[in-house]
Parts: sequence; structure tokens; C-alpha cells
Amino acid sequence: MVGRSLCLGARGSILIAVCLFGIGFLDAEEVRPAPLPGDAAPDEPRKETDIDKLLDMDLKSLGQVQVKAATPTNPIVEGVSRKAETLAESPGVVEVITAEEIRNFGAKTLREVLQRGTSIWTPNSGFTPNNVVSLRGDLPGHYDTHVLLLLNGRPFKDTLQGGLDHPIYTAFPIESLDRIEIIRGPGSVLYGTNAYVGVINLITKDPLKTPGQISVLAGSLSTQRYEVTQGSGVNRNNLLLGAMYLNDRGFHYAAVDELEAFNSKHFGQENLGVVGVYKNGPFSLNAFAAKAHESMLGNSLIHWRDDGFLTSTRVFCDLGYTIGDPKERSLETHFTYNYNDAAFFGVPPYVVAEHLVSHDYLIEPIYRAVLTDNLNLMVGGTFEFRQGFSRLPTVPVYMKTWYSAYAQFDYQVTDRLKLVGGMQGNMPGRIKGGIVPRAGVIFSLTDEWTLKTLYGSAFRSPSAIETDIDVAAIVGNPGLEPETIDTWETQLAYRDETKRIAVTYFTSNYCNLIARDTTQVPPTYENQGRRGVQGIELEARATFGRRLQFVGSTTWQENHNDQGVYNVTLIPNWMAKCGVVYKTPRGFEIGIFDSYFSAPASVTVINPGAAIVNPIPGDYHLLSINTRFDLSRRLGWRRRTCEAQFLIQNVLGEEIWGPEFSRYQINSVPAQAGRTFYGGFTLAY
Repeated sequence: MVGRSLCLGARGSILIAVCLFGIGFLDAEEVRPAPLPGDAAPDEPRKETDIDKLLDMDLKSLGQVQVKAATPTNPIVEGVSRKAETLAESPGVVEVITAEEIRNFGAKTLREVLQRGTSIWTPNSGFTPNNVVSLRGDLPGHYDTHVLLLLNGRPFKDTLQGGLDHPIYTAFPIESLDRIEIIRGPGSVLYGTNAYVGVINLITKDPLKTPGQISVLAGSLSTQRYEVTQGSGVNRNNLLLGAMYLNDRGFHYAAVDELEAFNSKHFGQENLGVVGVYKNGPFSLNAFAAKAHESMLGNSLIHWRDDGFLTSTRVFCDLGYTIGDPKERSLETHFTYNYNDAAFFGVPPYVVAEHLVSHDYLIEPIYRAVLTDNLNLMVGGTFEFRQGFSRLPTVPVYMKTWYSAYAQFDYQVTDRLKLVGGMQGNMPGRIKGGIVPRAGVIFSLTDEWTLKTLYGSAFRSPSAIETDIDVAAIVGNPGLEPETIDTWETQLAYRDETKRIAVTYFTSNYCNLIARDTTQVPPTYENQGRRGVQGIELEARATFGRRLQFVGSTTWQENHNDQGVYNVTLIPNWMAKCGVVYKTPRGFEIGIFDSYFSAPASVTVINPGAAIVNPIPGDYHLLSINTRFDLSRRLGWRRRTCEAQFLIQNVLGEEIWGPEFSRYQINSVPAQAGRTFYGGFTLAY
């Protein structure tokens, strides 16, 4: 019955996608496919190009033309408005981590790269390791429900658990990335649920500029990491493939549980991830598949399990087709599929592994139009068909249909002033719907100084576990309402050719937060209370000649609930991050990066009766040193590049403990490994 329902859902979604594609083709007389390089249209009248307009201008008019081009201090971002725009003109607070920075500072996984981001903390849970990215003082639990991940602008979905993202964080081939756009602030107007406190957009490399590459890294904790990247094709037809395999024994997890019993095991992992991007004219395909197997202790009510494990299989596929020219008028249609199969063992009363399976289908047409020289409009909508079940009687079979419609405009009032506005109406099935707005003012004070004032609202609809779960320990609540957040941001930024400095103040108000209500028997989920967060973020990056580069950030935040209790999310109030890269003329490079985190708040803020059985978490530094040496010159190679790499992580050997934020029954758990060493090489051919 389940298989038949899933099949019917897939067929229905595909049928609707075909109909939308057909509508686009019927409108071909009005909106034509974007011309490919080399295509000719002799029957159409020749349109005046931008070059023609410039040639017709007099000297005075030419002097007033402002050229907006991407630079290292003002890069292109695509995730804020779903179009390419410079960082300065985008209506968002964004940090861009480039492929060069990933290479300079070294990392084994995407999660390690993100840990260097402004206002980001990556705590660990014994139930779902490596699964949470905390942003701006927010920590909803061990599911990653408040940050939405994108691949080239298309969303990863997990409607059953809400955010089991560890396969993406630990298995994504990071050598395939061109950049990472970390968008701090609400994004639900364009992306819907889960784009709550931020959006992380993973942008892959250009296949035409990506040679074949093989990298190997091995070292402490029996770590083995292999990655392959290959790009090929021509302008009208190109393909990028990347794959990564990571296997390690894991750091030593030794701690006392709530029954004062000592537990010790290695938190090992074995992960495999593959990403593929294919483009053929107006057609695009983005795909990702991963299987991540990690040790875990479970969420036991009796005792931590030494044999606990979590294995997740994620499959993502997005088909897109664009008719028309996005710079003038276009219709873009996407069919996106997300599959998640999570198997875990270590949670009583089950004596066999539990499987939670979800299939999420999304169809999304997007219409863009340049209405005048200064006014742009984007209108879109989504149809989502969601299905899932658990193989044990934890979550019964569910089939849900969600809808949304949204619009956003930007208006260039003057050369210095830009206005942005948008709104989404969402109808998440039987869950209460709503409207989320967005507004912004971007003022270019001078060519170097930019002031942004932004307002945004977002929502997070409850997952199937929260509405439908039915076990002895807890039952779901189908009457839950979406969580909502309202955020104000003001950013002042300065940039020139070699440096950028920005300071941002933000304040957010949370409503209808979903939490467990343990006063009922059996416990259930309820919308409980409000929360406030405010903070200041300082970012800087600079280049000193060709040899020296600097990047850094500092964040202060505080949060409180509606009873006036502060630091209820347990997030460190202070973070300071700094990286320096130095390159010599002989091909030697060294990248040093330090992330400082102040002490997190105590679990007793949430549960005054929590047992103090492990070390109290304190402040710590995560210092890494990454060195690379170009061996090609030594080997006399001209067409190939070979680099040797040596990476040291947690150089100071800090013993890092974090708050036990899953159940709040004990004060702390081990959070990360001690000092580790790795060596390897990269061969580009």
C-alpha cells in the first residue's frame, strides 16, 4: 500500500511538471528560450544591445554610467534574491566562503568549513552527531530545523524529521564547491519553511573551468579521505562530477551518563557522497546522493548504548528548464525530489533498527520580468507533495500536500537608493497557513560605503515526527502551528579594491516555538512561549599584495525567553574568528585559522535538576594550521599540478566539552577531537 501510494504521488508530481513545461512552450511566441552561443535568428529584428547604447552616448552621459562588477571584496551572490547580484546591492547580510579559502585553511568536511563562518557554532549531540549548524544564537535541538541548505539555489528537504542533514555536512565533496553563501537572516519569502534564521547556498564550480583533480588525505584517528572532481563540456553542454569518501575511527567519547555510569567508545564515521551538475542550454540538472554512517549513543531513557549507530541515505535531484532571457523576461520551472532514509539503533524499547523514510516532491514555476529600467519583478509558487513512514510503528504513513505563492520586487529609485519588498503566502496542508513579508532599503552612501536596513519574517512548519509520532514515550500533536520569527537588521559596510569591513546589528523575536510538553501523560509537542535574540557582528577581510590575506569576524549575542531568563539557547555569547594566509614565490603556502568560543551557558538554565557529572564546558580555541607545497616545479611538470598538504587541527590540544542540549539531563558531553595530524596530496590533470 505504501509503495503504491508513493508511486502514485511520483506520477502525479511528474504529470504536473509536464503540464507546467507545456504551458511554457505554449507561451513561446511571447517568451522564447534563451539563445545559445552561436545561435542565429535571421528572421527577427535586431535588438539594440548594451554596447549599442553605450556607443550612442555622449561623453557626459558616459561619465555618469556606473559599472557594477564583481570583485574579491564585492563578490556575486545568488541566494538572496534568486538572481546574480553583487554583495553590496543584495538585500541580505551575506558571507561568502570561496573555494580558495577552503583550500587555504584546509578541511575534511563541509561542517568544518562552516564552523569558520560568522556567528556559526557547531555543537554535537550523542543522538545525531554532526547534524546541527547553529546560527546567530539559535539552537532548536539536535535536528537542523532552522537553517535551510541549498544546492545551486535549490532546497534540500526533510519533512519527516525536519532536518537530518549530517550526510550533507559530512559527505558533500567540498572540492566541487566554487563558494558557499551563508545568508544570515530570514529567507522564507523565497524559500518557505526552515529558512528561519538563515540559508546556506552551496554553489558548485564551473565545469568549463574545473580540470580533473584527485586528492588524498590521511592521518590521526585512522582517517582516510579521498576526493575526485571532474569538469568537462562546452558552453552549450557541460558536466561537473565530484565524489568524496571519508572513513575514520572517530574521537574518543568518554563520559558519565545520568545514572552515573561511565561510557567510552569511539565516535567513528564512514561517509560517501556524490554530486553532479549538468547543463544543456536552457535545461539544468543538479543531483546529490550520500550515505553517512556514524556512531551514536542513542537517546536512551535507561542507558547509553555502546552499539548505537545512525545511518542516513540522502538523495536530491532537481530538473530545471528556463524559457526566455532572465535579464528581460523568463519562465523557469523546477521539479525537485528529496529522499531520506534514516536508520538508527540505540533508542528503547526497540530491539531492532528503526527506519524513517520520506519522499518529498516539489514543483516550482518562477516568472521574472524587467518591467522598467529600474524595476524588477519575480513571481513564483510551489506545489509540494510529501510522503513518509517509519518501518516500525513510530510514525504512521502520511501523505500531505502543501502550497505557496510568493512575489518580490526591487526598485532602483536613484543611483544611490534601492528598495526591495516581497511576500509569501503559505498553505502547509492542515497546518495553519500564513503570510511572511520582506522589506529592505539599500543606500550607497558613496562608492565605498553601503548602508542596509532590512526586515524579514520567516516560519518553520512542524515536521511529521512532531505532528504524527505515536509511541509510549511521546505522541504527536496534529494541531501544532508553525514557528515564526521577525528580524530587523542594519549593516554598515566599507569596501575598496583590497579590503571590506562590515558591522551588523540584528534583533529577532521568536513566536510559537515548538517544544516537548512533559506535563502531559504521555508527553506531547506544544507551541510554547517566545524568545528574543539580539547581537552585533563585525566582519573583515583584506589582501596585502599577492602574498598575504586576512579574514576575520567577531560576534556578540544574547538571548532570553518570555520569562526573562537569559542564555536559554546555551550558545556562547562571544565568538571571534581569524585566519591568515601567506604564500611564498617558491610555491609554499601556510594558512592559520583560529576560532574562539566563550563558555556556553549551563544546562541548568533549562533544567535546574540536571546532574553535574562531567567537566563544566568552558571557553576554547580551535586553532588549525594548513600548509601546502607545490611539487610540480620540483618534478618539472608544466601541464599537471601536484601539491603536498599537511594539516594540524586543534593545535592547542583543547579538551572541548559542550552542553547536553538533547535531553538536558546531564551537564555536558565530549564535543570534538583533540589535536590531530593529517597529510596528503592533490593532483590536478
